[in-house]
Amino acid sequence: MIKPPFVRKFQYNSTILIAPLPWGLGHATRCIPLISELLKRNCNVVILASGECKSLLSLHFPLLQFVSISGYKIRYSRAKSLFPLMILLQTPSFLKSVIFEHYQLRKVIKQFNVLAIISDNRPGLFNRTVHSVYITHQLKVKAGSGLASKIINRLHHFLIKKFDECWAPDDQNNTLAGELSFCDNLGN
Repeated sequence: MIKPPFVRKFQYNSTILIAPLPWGLGHATRCIPLISELLKRNCNVVILASGECKSLLSLHFPLLQFVSISGYKIRYSRAKSLFPLMILLQTPSFLKSVIFEHYQLRKVIKQFNVLAIISDNRPGLFNRTVHSVYITHQLKVKAGSGLASKIINRLHHFLIKKFDECWAPDDQNNTLAGELSFCDNLGN
């Protein structure tokens, strides 16, 4: 999945920040081959992780530096009919977390002299001064109702466009996330 031109942009010993979303272990496991490849290419890797993600990645990479920034707290409704409403009602607190994360990132960039960020589904981790990559399997978010999905997708696409690159691990031949990985209007 790593794109060699991305890595070739940086000099030997460049510091790359990898930041998986702390919602389960899927985001962390997706970052393991990226971290391994960056280390093979003599990059310094700093991992921004917390909870189970940090535990898993510290087992694989015990010598790397870790930084924590609190993640997003989203609650889901048990009643399927209330799911869209629950998601929409939490949008303001989600945006507040994204903004907080974005401003905390400035400190991390300065502290570790970060030259690039690879953010696995953490939309606040972009910065105009360093190359920022967003990884997501969900270019199309399904939030229940048509209106809720439309609002959430517009917000998600707005945030994705803040990054220099967006990597979706799926393609036409390998569709692990199915239709969630494909979006015709991200450029709009």
